[in-house]
Amino acid sequence: MSSRFQKYNDILTGIDIHEIDGPNTACATAARFDWMPPNNGKITKTVSTCGLPVLQFTFTKEVLGHVPTVGPNTGEGIARLAITIAFGKSASYLAVHSVRAEGLALACSVHEQVSLMFDCFSAGDKVRASGKAPTGVTGTSNTVKTQPTTEDFVRAFLYALWDILVGTAADRTLDKYIPKDSLGKKSWQETVRRYLQKNLKDKAKKEFDKARERMDNLLKNQKSWTDAVVPAED
Repeated sequence: MSSRFQKYNDILTGIDIHEIDGPNTACATAARFDWMPPNNGKITKTVSTCGLPVLQFTFTKEVLGHVPTVGPNTGEGIARLAITIAFGKSASYLAVHSVRAEGLALACSVHEQVSLMFDCFSAGDKVRASGKAPTGVTGTSNTVKTQPTTEDFVRAFLYALWDILVGTAADRTLDKYIPKDSLGKKSWQETVRRYLQKNLKDKAKKEFDKARERMDNLLKNQKSWTDAVVPAED
């Protein structure tokens, strides 16, 4: 089973679950990475395929558009949708860790041109969970083939699990300290509350991610510290 390296003009489509007017609202997502910034900058500067930069491990599309299948029909729902879009993300967690450029593994598809993206979600009612789930798909068309290992697949899903654990813990902690109606019942007050929650959770997850990456680096063998750079195509 062969795969392809992801490149910067891949197009994302997906279905995410979020709380809009009510819990568990399905939202359609779509984005082309090079047309709709911002992103977290995990894009190679020295490696390309078909004339376009290759994506690196944990590349994340930020500010991800969401179109709910139902609503929003209330001011609170509009506020939640706005915050969902502003903090929406889709990440490349599957990568070939034996092939690196500029210190990071290169992101790849699951099989041939089909890549699986880990999109944001926030589901549940009384028991809420949030993080990233493999609900996004991209088509990646290029001539450079590769082969992710079982370890690469396991690592991708472990990163997703980590994201869910941290995201859910942060949500529940912030719900306790910034509960619903704590700033008022008007839609703009709900927007402020949701912004504070999402912003604080995002900052906490970034700090956890830095710690995770440091631990990951410590566990690598000596060979993994060197770059196995894929030559750029003419």
